Amino acid sequence: GVGIPDNDIAPADGAFYIYVDLARSGVDNAEEFCLQLLEDAGVAISPGTDFEDPSNGLGTKRVRFSYSRSTEEVSEGMQRFSSWYVGRMLGIAMKAAGAKKKN
Repeated sequence: GVGIPDNDIAPADGAFYIYVDLARSGVDNAEEFCLQLLEDAGVAISPGTDFEDPSNGLGTKRVRFSYSRSTEEVSEGMQRFSSWYVGRMLGIAMKAAGAKKKN
């Protein structure tokens, strides 16, 4: 784990991807999240907006990880995602702590 609760991850049920709800992590723009991950860590995932009905707004908080590559490539990608995600969450926490000190 990278700190994403198991109940926020939809089971694969035989597919080659998992669908993850990142709303509790503060993600409200999945497209920007995916683009930043690609730019920073070289890992490509798909925003939920590619799969959800736009009227429900859920796709903006969800992402899809595909694991249709070799085990080694998937492992490498998930390690890079994990490092990036933990760093991102730490940065958010530090920013929030700094804002509290100012108040």
